[in-house]
Amino acid sequence: MASVVQMPSGRFRAFARVKEMKAVQSFDRRDEAEVWANATEKRMRAGRWVAPTVKRQDVRKTVKEGFAAYVESEDWLSKAEVTRRVELAKQLPVIKELGSKRLSELSQDDVRNYIAMRRKTRPARVKQSDPDARLSPDQIRLEVAALSAMCNFAISQHWMESNPTRDVKRPTSNRRTARINDELIGQILSHPKVRGDTRAYVFFRLLFSSVCRPGELATAKKDWYRRNPPQIHIPRTKNEDERAIIIPNSIALSFERYIDSDDTNSPYIFTTAARKKGTWKPFNYASIWAVVARDLNLKEMGIVPHVARHEGVSRLFERTTLSDGQIAAVSGHRTAQALWRYKHLRAEHSRGVLNALDSLIHNAVDAAISPGKHTSRELAPGEMLVPINPPLERRINPKKMQQELKTRQEFERRHGAVYFHENPARKVERENRLQPDDGTSTAPNKPLTLEQFEELRAALVPRTESDGD
Repeated sequence: MASVVQMPSGRFRAFARVKEMKAVQSFDRRDEAEVWANATEKRMRAGRWVAPTVKRQDVRKTVKEGFAAYVESEDWLSKAEVTRRVELAKQLPVIKELGSKRLSELSQDDVRNYIAMRRKTRPARVKQSDPDARLSPDQIRLEVAALSAMCNFAISQHWMESNPTRDVKRPTSNRRTARINDELIGQILSHPKVRGDTRAYVFFRLLFSSVCRPGELATAKKDWYRRNPPQIHIPRTKNEDERAIIIPNSIALSFERYIDSDDTNSPYIFTTAARKKGTWKPFNYASIWAVVARDLNLKEMGIVPHVARHEGVSRLFERTTLSDGQIAAVSGHRTAQALWRYKHLRAEHSRGVLNALDSLIHNAVDAAISPGKHTSRELAPGEMLVPINPPLERRINPKKMQQELKTRQEFERRHGAVYFHENPARKVERENRLQPDDGTSTAPNKPLTLEQFEELRAALVPRTESDGD
């Protein structure tokens, strides 16, 4: 039976299965995966499908040879330039440790041992005073991802039968949870290093308000700028998709003036002069951010330029009613799973419904205390809760709380009511004190009502000016 499952990476894994025949392959698009799965299953049912096997001449191919062929393949060339540059650096430690291993003999244990070994490795750039420094989980995870990409290519070439990294648990990344408040944003944008440079101010102002990635904005080209409506159209993002960076109306005119005032021949909107005379490269915002981070102690707070994107998406979840799809269109996230980390920020939106649910519980308690006098009713099957937002309860000072407690106890003593949290022995003793000599009760032992309690409290508790605090 053909099926398609989306993986955490955002890719799609297609399965084709007919009796004992099975085939699996990964794709970037769901439609491509569905077409392959249906076509493969059709060949299986017709008896024209042959299970891929490793050719005899390819049995001796090593991991190093697999990487060498992979970087010359169409799969490698189709990746973005930045992705190729980063992945190429991550391949080096894998080749150093596993390069002599045959692809056909590479197992999950080899991958697990590699991860364990890298967890104990000290990074190349580290202060000598920190003996406990180790490679970050992100570094190891990207190295395993590079190995996995090569293995997928080797499977497509029938050099190996399965990917040994598939079911191996990879190190989890250190997710950034730092938040930036309005005061800190103002301090960053008003810093002399930012405020005194038009290019830096426009860059960081747009970075905080457009929820884009810093790298995307730094490498944006002038040809991608659209004046009406004001936006930057990126033809290819990190996720291989197109995306539009919306320029807010409040800075659209300033941004247009900045573009028009640029008299350089640089192709980039935000540019930095390269070492070679007459050449340009994308904006080196890291040098300016380093000065700002030093003066405002941003490093100790875990705040980096990419946190501006997380803060923008967080505020879209907290303070708007946009759907996940609308937020993904603005932020450029490819899958809904990428936005799951922000789901908890919408909990406050449900306060009205939870208030309505609490009112049902409150009414149930009142009905139990005063049966027959409470007019509330239960919701009918299928009837929905209506959100309500009553004012928050005011804080009561300790003195007033003691007065109200004494009032409640006095009221219950006079009316023979039962203390909800009273010790049973003390309850019997109190009831005996209320019994007269002739054996008749001085007061009926009946439940209290809220109206009676409020009347007695008004009579016994003196009204002070602090009650309204």
